[in-house]
Amino acid sequence: MKTTKNRHLTSWALAAGAAALVLAFAGSAGAQARIDGIEGFTTFNFAAGEGEVSIADGGSYEFWGYEYLDLREGVGLPQYPGPTIIVNEGDTVTINLTNQMHASSGCTSMVFPGHAVTATGGSQDGLMTKEDCPGVSALTYTFTASEPGTSKY
Repeated sequence: MKTTKNRHLTSWALAAGAAALVLAFAGSAGAQARIDGIEGFTTFNFAAGEGEVSIADGGSYEFWGYEYLDLREGVGLPQYPGPTIIVNEGDTVTINLTNQMHASSGCTSMVFPGHAVTATGGSQDGLMTKEDCPGVSALTYTFTASEPGTSKY
């Protein structure tokens, strides 16, 4: 019985020492949570495109994704996952989508669950919203960021 108490006390002492060490380093490093994203805007220009993701075994997967078009930098490659946009509650958000995929890829659209979205432009009505086909005019989505939190698209 005494041996068990000593082991328990030793485990507790090691855990307390480790916790104190972690807290000391965390306090000196100024730990913080952070999400990298595009912020400071309410209008975003996206392009739907095709890309390739490398995987650990040396292979790759093809994917469809979105690219944030910084009009000063030109066209690059789509991101996986797509770009994070950061806006303030109450902002009216506009996303202009251009489909830059190959014609054989078909039409594409964006969906913003939990938001009342107005879609204008595009080339056809899709199952859930308007769609944009390759080589056709851009599609514009507008909604109000009505609640704080993280949303997906």
